[in-house]
Amino acid sequence: MTQQAKAASADRQLVVGDCSYTLRFSLRAMAALQDHFGLTSLDAVGLKLQDTANLGVNDMAAMLWAGLRTHHRDTTLDEALGILDELGLEGMEAALGPAMQAAMPDATPTTDEAAGDPQ
Repeated sequence: MTQQAKAASADRQLVVGDCSYTLRFSLRAMAALQDHFGLTSLDAVGLKLQDTANLGVNDMAAMLWAGLRTHHRDTTLDEALGILDELGLEGMEAALGPAMQAAMPDATPTTDEAAGDPQ
């Protein structure tokens, strides 16, 4: 698989109203989140994102904004808040989860996944 094909597989489409966006949690996005949270490492960003109980609305808008940085670089944080407002929190979660998973396919599985949740 080529480098270009691998990178393209991390793209996820998001349609809000009559607008279409492409999300990608690239290194550009991670750098934006690192700056937003005032952190010094990617590991710290990952830990912060896992601590969902302590994420505010501005943090969620920053996550969306960061995911837009690769393909929609001119999008502002305020515009991301508007998109988030249209999506709602459930829509935001549904959009960002798959985009983040696509960016980190080798991530350690959650405890339920590791236990092989027997349903």
